[in-house]
Amino acid sequence: MNSILNIMLFPKKRRTLYFFIAVIFSVNSLVCSGQNSKWVTLSPSAQNEIVQNYVSALDSFAQAMPIVGNDSESIWAADTVHIMAQRVKKGKNSFLRNMADIYQMQNYIGYGMAYFNAIVGAANDSSGLCNYTLHRILAVGDSLHRGVIADDFKNMNKWNHLQFESILNMSLFHKLSLMNFYPQNEDNDFAYCAWNVIVMDSINKNRIFTDKEMFQVASVIESVSFFKMIVPLITMLDGTSGIAEKKKNYVIEVALYFDSNSMPVYTYLNDGKKPKLLGDKEFEAYMLKSTRYKTELLRIVTLEMLAFKANTSSESK
Repeated sequence: MNSILNIMLFPKKRRTLYFFIAVIFSVNSLVCSGQNSKWVTLSPSAQNEIVQNYVSALDSFAQAMPIVGNDSESIWAADTVHIMAQRVKKGKNSFLRNMADIYQMQNYIGYGMAYFNAIVGAANDSSGLCNYTLHRILAVGDSLHRGVIADDFKNMNKWNHLQFESILNMSLFHKLSLMNFYPQNEDNDFAYCAWNVIVMDSINKNRIFTDKEMFQVASVIESVSFFKMIVPLITMLDGTSGIAEKKKNYVIEVALYFDSNSMPVYTYLNDGKKPKLLGDKEFEAYMLKSTRYKTELLRIVTLEMLAFKANTSSESK
């Protein structure tokens, strides 16, 4: 995804600042960009496939999470996600409510995965990220989740913040791991996820897109944030399993797909010209394909975590 990576360069001292600016935007953003939630044009079958496939992959990911979280909080978070996933799988709620619950599940996963690293790094944490993970991540996530539901999904700006903050929170595990054990290494991926929260806030406030268009814009940018969150996990958790190497070409395929679909929006950020967006049928095809890609990337990390557990168990015998 070189073309995406080259759009923004993040000065090292400002990367943590981007995160906290993103959080401030999320908590305080009260701008309503539309008067209704008729921005979802996906067919009922597409909505069902997206929700069911993604929530199943996310649930499996969460159940393997305590392998790397390795503490009671990660187990609690995994159990909480599983309960929420079972509710979503029943299919009794609307598409938007199910997606809001999925984003909330991602907040819990972010907390569960990062908790141990936050404890380890708290004493020497000058960035504030450990304190945020330990004391604020769930409160912020709960506030955003309740907010979009209370507004009956009519506030696109709040929706986008819940959507993007959940991925940012899932990226904390990798960020804190580097801070604790490889402080000399920079984490551009985390900074990019944080920056996308701010980008979406800016696009919302410019009011150049309708809510229907904003749903599409957010979806393609979200895929980029997801990719920037998940690929570092694939690399970090691979260990001796070799899964990452076997899936290398697949990951490149995903990168090119997400890159090509997001570039019109990123180009708009540079030149200010409203991009031509996909038609309803094209966008539905994109959503289905991007969800399949994301579920497979989640499955790859899940397999890596399970392989790590198997290797650890065999070594202890």
